[in-house]
Amino acid sequence: MANLRAMAEMKGYATSTAIAIRGERLVLSRLLMLADRDEGAEAFRAEGLGLTEINADNRVASRVVFDIDDFDTAMEELDARYVVGEAAAHSHTWSLIAQTYAAFNRHELAPTTPDWVRIDHRRGIASVPDDMEPYIRAAWNVAPNVKVYVEAAHRLSSLGAVVTAPAYGTAEEGFDAEWREVHLLTFEGDLINRCELFDEADIDAALAQFDELNQHVLQLENAAIRAWSRLADAFNRRDMAGVLGLTSSDGQVDDRRKGIGAFHAGAERQKAAQALFVAPDSWHMEIEPVAIRGPRLGLTRDRYRDTAESDRPITVELLTVTEVDDDLVRDTVLFDAGDINGAFDELTARWIASGEVAHPEVIEAACQMNDVYNRHDWDELATREADATYVNHRQLTSGDTETIVDHWRSIRALGSLIPDLRVELAEILTLSAAGLVNSIVVKGTTTEGVAIELPAVTLLLFDGNRTVHMEAFDIDQRDLALARFEELNRPT
Repeated sequence: MANLRAMAEMKGYATSTAIAIRGERLVLSRLLMLADRDEGAEAFRAEGLGLTEINADNRVASRVVFDIDDFDTAMEELDARYVVGEAAAHSHTWSLIAQTYAAFNRHELAPTTPDWVRIDHRRGIASVPDDMEPYIRAAWNVAPNVKVYVEAAHRLSSLGAVVTAPAYGTAEEGFDAEWREVHLLTFEGDLINRCELFDEADIDAALAQFDELNQHVLQLENAAIRAWSRLADAFNRRDMAGVLGLTSSDGQVDDRRKGIGAFHAGAERQKAAQALFVAPDSWHMEIEPVAIRGPRLGLTRDRYRDTAESDRPITVELLTVTEVDDDLVRDTVLFDAGDINGAFDELTARWIASGEVAHPEVIEAACQMNDVYNRHDWDELATREADATYVNHRQLTSGDTETIVDHWRSIRALGSLIPDLRVELAEILTLSAAGLVNSIVVKGTTTEGVAIELPAVTLLLFDGNRTVHMEAFDIDQRDLALARFEELNRPT
């Protein structure tokens, strides 16, 4: 405050020019201050880079000032605050984005999948898809000090991002160059699997393309996921009052991790929350939604990364079941990162116990079938799905004549390629006494070591614990699946 008063008493003036923004609350600006506007060129001049962060009330919450030539550090701070704030739900994706541009500035190519897609939409550019890498290397040769940075993030999801990325540098002939582009990047695991370049004026085309690609990605959100994301944001800002303010007074923490086995309720729960803050300030929490049940229950994979290290190693990883009440975190149950079955069992049991499930026997039948798939018990699968009718609506299908036997063969083949194949019930979209429609994710690692994640929608009808009818849909055919379920449930 003393600094601000001293600045206000000066006869000079200051200017601020935005350089980069992140979300709605962060901006990095170039600052210029002249001590006396009447002195002209003789006036005292100070330049710097200022990072400003506002809170939910649109008030300045923090300011960080850097030397004018400390651009890289300022950008790292901007991204670090973004990744633990508004981008917390997709923090891993944003970390990959930041690493991609940092690699370019070191004259390195970020790692890609073997079959990554390269499309250059820019007008007047001679490169073609297969020439993108030589084009990048040519840019390094023409302007050895070329740098690129993310000015603004227009879209961000678990799939990737669309960003405006200015580049600047000095050619060997001595002239300065600067150009601006829009980049669309998507990832498979930690590897780039798609890169599309657009002229800045074609931002709408880039956004439309990303939105189309994003239709094939499962998005999970409810009150529980939103509340847990806000709590992670408060922790990453080391806002203890914010963490406590997001939890209800009558909640509890049940830590079922091996070697811990702790249970806290009431005042003891608040002490447990405060104990989190003994972690080093460089530890940042990121969450990955795994499943939701109704509006008040969510399952997340939580990772604490040490941002003091260049590769941001994971220091702690666990699974958390969160139950909210009036948008406040009431109960949390913690599991070891590998105890996915225990976490799903708890999530389902709490949902059924809530009284929100009209036909719990249908949920139990679906969970039993899922357990059969995850045990790779193909004989039991054939028994429980014997004589079931099967319809495959997915685009990649072998034809309209597929049967349940073809489905079994496909699953067996997939299991041989992915030894740890498992199916996770991410969301129950609707249900009746006859069956349900759910979003699933097929996960695992291939024999070649490639991690896969395949979302889909399935429609199931049951007779007791037997499946009598199944329909498979792509993730972007959700509305079609719901319409088919309504049709099958109409009274005859």
